[in-house]
Amino acid sequence: MSKYQQEEVSTQTQVGKPRRTNSSRFNADEEGKRRATLLKRVHVVRTRGERIQVSFDAKGQPIGKEGDELQSWIGVLAREHIPIWIADFRSADLEPRKEQVWLEVVTSFTVDESHKKQVLKSCGESAKCFRYDLYQAFVRDHIDDESVWQRPAKVVNNYPTISQDDWERFITYRRTGDFKRLSDQGIERWKKSKYGSTTGRDGYRKRDQEIFEKTGSYTDRHVIWRDTRIKPDGEYKNPSIKIIGDQIDELTQQDTQGSFESVGTEDILTKSLGNPEHSGRLRGQSKFVKQAQYYNAMHVRRENPEVSFMKRQLAALEKTVQELCAKHGINRETMAEEAAPELLISTTVSRRVAHSMRKTRTRRIRSPCLMKGIHGLCSNRHSPWDSFGRGECAVVIQSSLSQASRGPSQAPDPEAKGKKRIKKRAGRKKLQSQPEVQQQTAEEVPPTQISCPPQQSDEMPIYIGYEDVYDFITFKEISASSIMVYISYLSDCCARAGLDQRFVFISPFLVSPVQQNVDRVAYIRERADNIIRIITNIPRGRLVLMPYNSGQLWILAVINPWDDSVLYFNPLGNDPGEDFQQLITLALNDWKLLVGRGITKRRNCKTLIQTARCPIQQGNVQCGYFVLGFMREITLNVDGLALLQNKTSYNEADLNLVRQEWTTYVMSFIQY
Repeated sequence: MSKYQQEEVSTQTQVGKPRRTNSSRFNADEEGKRRATLLKRVHVVRTRGERIQVSFDAKGQPIGKEGDELQSWIGVLAREHIPIWIADFRSADLEPRKEQVWLEVVTSFTVDESHKKQVLKSCGESAKCFRYDLYQAFVRDHIDDESVWQRPAKVVNNYPTISQDDWERFITYRRTGDFKRLSDQGIERWKKSKYGSTTGRDGYRKRDQEIFEKTGSYTDRHVIWRDTRIKPDGEYKNPSIKIIGDQIDELTQQDTQGSFESVGTEDILTKSLGNPEHSGRLRGQSKFVKQAQYYNAMHVRRENPEVSFMKRQLAALEKTVQELCAKHGINRETMAEEAAPELLISTTVSRRVAHSMRKTRTRRIRSPCLMKGIHGLCSNRHSPWDSFGRGECAVVIQSSLSQASRGPSQAPDPEAKGKKRIKKRAGRKKLQSQPEVQQQTAEEVPPTQISCPPQQSDEMPIYIGYEDVYDFITFKEISASSIMVYISYLSDCCARAGLDQRFVFISPFLVSPVQQNVDRVAYIRERADNIIRIITNIPRGRLVLMPYNSGQLWILAVINPWDDSVLYFNPLGNDPGEDFQQLITLALNDWKLLVGRGITKRRNCKTLIQTARCPIQQGNVQCGYFVLGFMREITLNVDGLALLQNKTSYNEADLNLVRQEWTTYVMSFIQY
């Protein structure tokens, strides 16, 4: 059963504790009871060819009398158009009915298309409540009686859209074992509910509007959450809610004093409840409010996930430093006065970087993430554009890539002065100890180079630069050279473990579309030839691992050329793009023509590109790190492919392991 079915049965009444329902709507003969209504005002407006103007607040909630009428009209449409026998509101069979509901809404009310999803969601909830009321009023106590198969007279009179066939299908589902099992589960979940509110279905929305009308501003959701759980006598609904309410009051006081700061979803309510927010409905807000709408309306500072990640790392490092200083009796304040700065941008990086650092007034870049092994005291000389002062520590790692690379950080050819450079960088050096650097100029220091394993990129060396290292340790977007460094590391690991005969890697420089303003067909042909050249001589049984960047996203392709199949691992879960499909299809078709016999499929058969399950990233720049993790899972585990496809995401520890291996490997090639 789907989660929507579970939500429906989760509202079933607790054993021995009847829940108040709206089943009184069926008591049409009792004076003062709510009857089925068609909202006369709505019909009058529709007859005139007009529409009711609905206003929405900054959070996306319908407000005022018109907003209440919209909610009531959605309930009417749910009872008219949504069958009572459905088990899953997401069913594709309901799409025409949902469109009819939306058409009825926009015919009667001025509602923007952006609210369609929330309107249909409200319709689904209203239909669920209606089915529950029917079950409670006419079915639950007579589920085993034969008379239950006949429509009650009150249903026939008040809801003529419910046919006898609809009623029988409704009863049939309610008598199934699946419904009984889910109903029992719902009862157990209901018993565990500790924080129920004292308001009705629209309690959050109406309470929010009341506060806004009085104060002229929106209030925080923790205030609404707390207020909707206080009884008229001023007491909390139960002791569990009182504990949360006291915690809210304490954090509110800390926030006033400045000792507590809310960042994004990590606000007072989240801290008080003790568990994080999830996508979907926001706690303490109505069903119409999305997270982005709430935080934009409240002007809450939302921090970048990568910044939060680095802050946690900095806090952990600071704690480690404090423990080491206490253990060895070191006075950090005295040491800070005598020691040179840890890491400064110097003239040896580039004018652009130095200028950006001066612009932001950041004289020191404190990046403790394993940087202690790749920095040292360097020359005190100044450059024409560096005004940071003497005695500073300068990073002097070579910032270039292989001449044969086609990546976004391609190294300039010193002998070809007229060639176009993809990135201009100045003052490249290799990190040296202080005496050596003092005797050399920036241009005389040779680049830092990492050997590339065979069959990766024609055995060309990999050049890793300062910006590549800095981007990697600060959890920013990583370059193709960083991918190649980790490929080299994995190749060494496979060789030591005797697994080097299982995999072949293809450099992303050879297959990624990094050149602009070129003949597209010829460019795909050129990159396909690079793939063919590498896989032509590999024996049967080897898998080809190919990192690929479309320009904005890193993905991993695992190719089995002899089976003519490709597994496509995308950290965002999307399907492959047109360039990737054409590249793979062209390469494997031509390879089959070249190899001839012994392949599973014939030439010109469509290559099977399968989007494989894999961990899904949550941040904006994590795709490169996820691809490194994919390659690690596949190459260093016996059942790597199966293991990778069973994972849903990577946590910080998984990504930190990859980053630590990468940085340690780079350090082994740097002289300092």
